[in-house]
Amino acid sequence: MIIIIDMKIKILLFLLVLLQSNLICQKIYGRFSGMPNQLFSVEVYNGVDAKTVINCTTNDKGEFEFSHSGAGIEVGYLKVENSKSFLILLNIEDVEIAGISLYEPQSCYLVKGEQNILMQRFSKDNTERSIAIDALKYLNGYYKVRSKEIDSPITDISIGEELNRLLNEEYFSFYTLPSDGFLYWYFTMKKLVNIAILEARIHENNCKPMIEKFRRIYYADERLFRSGLLKEVIESQFYLIENSALPVDTLIKQMEISIDTMLAHLEVNESKYNEVVSFLFELFEEHSLNSASEYLALRTLKSGGCSINDDLASKLQVYQFMKTGDIAPNLIIGSSYSISNAKNKQIPKSLSDFSSDYTLVVFGASWCPKCAHEIPQLIEVYQQRKNQKFEIVFISLDTDKAAFESFTHEFPFLSICDFKKWETQAASDYKVTRTPMLFLLDKNRKIVLKPNSISMLKDWLANNLK
Repeated sequence: MIIIIDMKIKILLFLLVLLQSNLICQKIYGRFSGMPNQLFSVEVYNGVDAKTVINCTTNDKGEFEFSHSGAGIEVGYLKVENSKSFLILLNIEDVEIAGISLYEPQSCYLVKGEQNILMQRFSKDNTERSIAIDALKYLNGYYKVRSKEIDSPITDISIGEELNRLLNEEYFSFYTLPSDGFLYWYFTMKKLVNIAILEARIHENNCKPMIEKFRRIYYADERLFRSGLLKEVIESQFYLIENSALPVDTLIKQMEISIDTMLAHLEVNESKYNEVVSFLFELFEEHSLNSASEYLALRTLKSGGCSINDDLASKLQVYQFMKTGDIAPNLIIGSSYSISNAKNKQIPKSLSDFSSDYTLVVFGASWCPKCAHEIPQLIEVYQQRKNQKFEIVFISLDTDKAAFESFTHEFPFLSICDFKKWETQAASDYKVTRTPMLFLLDKNRKIVLKPNSISMLKDWLANNLK
């Protein structure tokens, strides 16, 4: 028995040594002359959110030293409260940093750490070059327009030459980085994120090539989760799609393709899958991308691959009901509702009593900033479409009668409120989780669209109401 126990201990010790042999113990030294006795931290990412792994205080001379162990390269964010982060590569080499203060980032530099020095130098050069390229692109376009306006050519040869030179320099600068190394991958991702917004503005009619680049990313890549770039990469892809000049149906389809591509990669890892699904759902909800939220929820809940945790499942299950194609509940407009501008109007008793081919049911409130901006835009939509058998019903989640009447007094369409906020029966029946929330119903109360914006609604009406 003693021999067996002794053997188990030896095996455990062997496994422990084997595990530790894969970890790199990295020393990080620093001296910030203007930061004596200052508390700072190091944050790392393992997905969307950062966590603090080290808290340290400088001595009277602003010096500090700490160790960090890990098995793979990750990006660390050295920071103090209200300062910009100083990026360092962790689990790769010993590092020494010097400077006056993290509050003066231009004073900070690396004394030791070959890969870290290369990272900082490349980042600085690339950032400055990108600013110059964007400025020259603007000037190039500006002078071309000016030439047409004054009917006199303004030379853009020197601007064009410098722009081409910088673009070539940027292209070849990547060859200074080992193509199979972390830095090459990291800065390729950073560049993709940085140009996404510019591409959406300049090439809104042809964003597909850039969207395809995002789809070719392997979303289960450990580097993506450890670099702090996961959130930016996901947001950039859907920003491109959302802001591309695509018809509504095509835009929705493109979002579905990106969701499918991303989740197909992540089904090999349950924890990564849950984290990304949760982040996507929050992103779509924040941007009122109702169709994307619905598609994500139904796809995830029906998936036979990764299981999802209970909290996430409860959020997604809202979209099992009131999805596109479902029959919406019949809204009863009875004495329990206060009706704005009801004088001399014949008010239908229920939603089924409307004679319109399409009815837009809108949930909102005066206290909702987005509602205050978007819902008044429906006045114009209603005036343009009311003769085409199109109606609007606004259901307010206000709790104050004066606020409700003040908000709705100019609305030419039916506006009702029972002052119960989220406890309003209609809000419960329609599974309302945010404001504004819009449902476009046909004459049979079938949900044909859940527009995430007034522009999406206008686009659909323009294509379907003639």
